[in-house]
Amino acid sequence: MKKYVARTIIIATLLLGMGTTTIANAYEWAEGGKWSHGIGSTYVWSYYTHNSYGHDSTAIGKYRSDSGYTTAGKQARASAKKAWWGNQAYYRVY
Repeated sequence: MKKYVARTIIIATLLLGMGTTTIANAYEWAEGGKWSHGIGSTYVWSYYTHNSYGHDSTAIGKYRSDSGYTTAGKQARASAKKAWWGNQAYYRVY
């Protein structure tokens, strides 16, 4: 009986985990700004905000997406369709 309960819990945990759409998501303070980046079910993204300096962000999946120069206080946003492997996210402060 204990093995059955343990097996059921493991299977339920695995099945519930498969239903999530975000594979990786990170939010962090980086070089005085706020950076959100990650890989969802469809896209890889990089969002960066810095209140004092110009900046940009880049996301690389099936293709490369650049936000271009963004003025201080505004969010630089880049997203690309995710690839099977090699997805990347970057930011830059000027």
